[in-house]
Amino acid sequence: MSGNNEFISSDIPDIIQVNVQSDTELATLYDTASQLYIGFNAEEKKVTGYTDPQMFNLIPSGDSYSALAIQQQNTEQVCYLQDDSEGSSISVGPKTEDDEHRWQFVLAY
Repeated sequence: MSGNNEFISSDIPDIIQVNVQSDTELATLYDTASQLYIGFNAEEKKVTGYTDPQMFNLIPSGDSYSALAIQQQNTEQVCYLQDDSEGSSISVGPKTEDDEHRWQFVLAY
């Protein structure tokens, strides 16, 4: 996360707590390092930190749950990396089938 609460790419992984609501299958994403919820800033088309949660659909690629698109509830907007470089912005844009719009979550112990 940058100083202005914008989430950026990093070679040092953060622990993101994924909470899935069993009744709706919607999820919240909580960054344990910053103690903020991950959310979409539609105006700036960026992923930023918020004190209140936003709800997301986690959409699998075909039959595989190994890579998921993070889509804001009731929109066609997903988050993706601008490029592979350290410190790249995590942007918000329309959903496509590209792999750049897929995220992998790894169980933390």
